[in-house]
Amino acid sequence: MDAGSEMEPMGTGSDIWVLPLQGDDRKPRPFVNKKFDEASPKFSGDGKLVAYCSNEEGRPEVYVQAWPGPGWKIKLSSEGGTDPLFCHNDREIIYRNGDKMMVVPIKIAGGFEAGKPGLLWEGHYSHGMSSSCGPPGVSSANYDVTADGQRFLMVKDNDQDNGSTKIVVVLNWTEDLKRLGKDQKK
Repeated sequence: MDAGSEMEPMGTGSDIWVLPLQGDDRKPRPFVNKKFDEASPKFSGDGKLVAYCSNEEGRPEVYVQAWPGPGWKIKLSSEGGTDPLFCHNDREIIYRNGDKMMVVPIKIAGGFEAGKPGLLWEGHYSHGMSSSCGPPGVSSANYDVTADGQRFLMVKDNDQDNGSTKIVVVLNWTEDLKRLGKDQKK
């Protein structure tokens, strides 16, 4: 079955299901259905792999698994991760780890191989409004990357970069105003 034209991954908040887009049997079925939370499913460009996050080790981590499964599954992240995306023509998987953007080089031809995760950059960018693999965060990547992996489209959180806002409350301000008025008349 061709993943790109016949199936659509759906993260339900706790499991990943697939829905046939063609044919008579258009009923959702589980792809990853465990007692843990799984989210953020993404197909590779060739439709042979699915990357997703799961909290099966106690915190969200990024995994990749052969499509249509079941079969092998490999953990890509080493210190937490969410919101994976295939990029660079399926030569890399990019994911988030808090404010860190991480990259893992991959090789698909001749059997799947993954390199070590590396830091692309660190910065505060918007996360989603729901949960990803249990804790508050993103349920699906709210960023995108060009096919060549050279440009990212992300939402920057302005409120986080302004520092704390100072609020000054002045009591009896009318008395101060009267006093200032008297001082100016002199």
